[in-house]
Amino acid sequence: MRVAIFDFDGTLVSRDSFRMFGHLAAETWWDRLWVDLQSARLKLTPEANVTYKQRVLRSVWAPKVEAERRTVIGQLRRRMFDLAYPTMVEALATHSQRGPRTLIVTASPAFYVKPHVESWTDAVEMHG
Repeated sequence: MRVAIFDFDGTLVSRDSFRMFGHLAAETWWDRLWVDLQSARLKLTPEANVTYKQRVLRSVWAPKVEAERRTVIGQLRRRMFDLAYPTMVEALATHSQRGPRTLIVTASPAFYVKPHVESWTDAVEMHG
């Protein structure tokens, strides 16, 4: 069995999608600074990536109502389209159309990555 594996952040898109997500979900400059400090904390301490992401989600995402969430996800999708690597997105589509099992792995939450990936191709298995 042939398998093609793509990482989302850094391979399909050029930036850290979760940090971008945190900035868009943050409502104030202070909240954006807090998100940046949490990212720096992750890099400087042995904290688990999942702990960092759960803390940011609880702080800037959980308080939002559904309409606000849709707005943030829409803004994020537009930005990710602009930051996508066209050659890698084309490679993803080519692999998924040729039949080998195609996987996308990411440490980012699947709730915003999966719909974005499915806009490129629906023949992938997503692990987020």
